[in-house]
Amino acid sequence: MKITLAVALLFVGTSLLAQAPPPTGATPQDLLQGEPETQLQDRTLRRPALEVPSMTNEREPPSNMQTGVSADRYIGDATKSPSRQWHNVMFTQNLLRKGNPDATTPGDPGAVLRYNKSLDLATLPARNITPLTQLPDQFVMYVESGQGRLDDGKQYWDLHEGIAILMPPDAMHRFTNTGAEPLKMLVLTCTMDNVTPRKDILVRDTNLMAMSEQNVHWSNMSKYIFLGPDGISEQDHVLLVYMGPMTIAGPHAHTPPQEEIWTKVSDGPALMQVGSEIRNWTMNMAVLAPPNGRTVHAASNLSPDKIQYWFYFGRLNFPNASQPALAPPAQAAGAAPRGPNPFIAQALARSTVAGKALASLPADAYHW
Repeated sequence: MKITLAVALLFVGTSLLAQAPPPTGATPQDLLQGEPETQLQDRTLRRPALEVPSMTNEREPPSNMQTGVSADRYIGDATKSPSRQWHNVMFTQNLLRKGNPDATTPGDPGAVLRYNKSLDLATLPARNITPLTQLPDQFVMYVESGQGRLDDGKQYWDLHEGIAILMPPDAMHRFTNTGAEPLKMLVLTCTMDNVTPRKDILVRDTNLMAMSEQNVHWSNMSKYIFLGPDGISEQDHVLLVYMGPMTIAGPHAHTPPQEEIWTKVSDGPALMQVGSEIRNWTMNMAVLAPPNGRTVHAASNLSPDKIQYWFYFGRLNFPNASQPALAPPAQAAGAAPRGPNPFIAQALARSTVAGKALASLPADAYHW
C-alpha cells in the first residue's frame, strides 16, 4: 500500500510538472525535449513559443469567407449555358453579362459586368451564312477556330483562328462559314460611354502581332489587339495574354472602378485562382476579377510543354492606365527622347488586314 501510494504521488507530481509553464528563456528546442509530438500538438498554449518568427511583415490576403466572395458567381462556362439564336443561323452561349459585381449585393452567377453588356461564345455551323445586317452595339470578336468569311456587302475578310474584329455600331456585316467545321468566336458586346466609335470594320490578325508587354505579374506576355485610337476607350485594354509552360501569374487584386475579364481560348490544363479558391480552367471559361481591392486572382499554366493563352478585356479606371503598346520605351535620365518601339508599331500595322473587293469572289462563292 505504501509503494502504491508513493507511485501515485510520483505520477501526480510528474503530471503537474508537465502542465507547468515553461521556464523563462526556454527555447523551442528545450520545449520539444522528451515530449511526444501528439502531446505537444494538444498543448495550444505552447504553440506560440514553438513558432519561428516570420522574416517579413507580409501577410496573406483575406479568404473568400472573410470577404464574402462567392467564387462561382464571377465565373462563366460556355458548356453550362443554354444556346440562343443570333444572326438567324448562329448560336450563342453566354459566359458573363451585365450586373452588379459587388460581393455584398446578391446577384445571379455570371451577372457581374459593370461596363460591358455581355461576353458570349458564338458558333456558326458549317456551310451556313448569316443575313447581311447591322446592329446598334459595338462588338469585339475573336475567332477561336474554323474557317470563314466576313463581309459588309462591299468588301470581305477571310476568317481563321487568331483573327480579331472590332465591329462598330450600325456597321453592315455578314458571316459565312466556308469550312466543314463550326466557326467559333468570342463576342464581347461593349458599352460606348464617352467613346467616339469608328465608322468602318477593323480586322487584325493576332498571329502577326508582336508582344507589347513582357513578364507582367511575373509570367504574362501580352499582345495589344485594339487601342484607344481604334475606337475604344483610352482606358480599355483588349489583349491576348500568353503564359509559358509550368508558370503561374502573380496573384493581385483590383479596386471597384475596374473591370478585368479573362477568357481561356487555348486547350490544356490550367487553374484559376479567385481569392482563397481555385478551379480547373478549361477552354471558353471566363472569370471577372472581383473588384473589391481584396480578392486576388491569378492563372496557372499546368502544361509541361504547351504555351497557353487568354482573351483579355480590362477597363482600368485609374490614373496612368493608358495603353503602353506604342509608348516610347524607358530611357535613362537626361537621355534624348525616344520614339515608339518600331518593331511593335510595324507589327501592329502588319497585323491590320485590309478588306478585299466582294466583287472579286467567284459568282458561286455563296453557293455550296
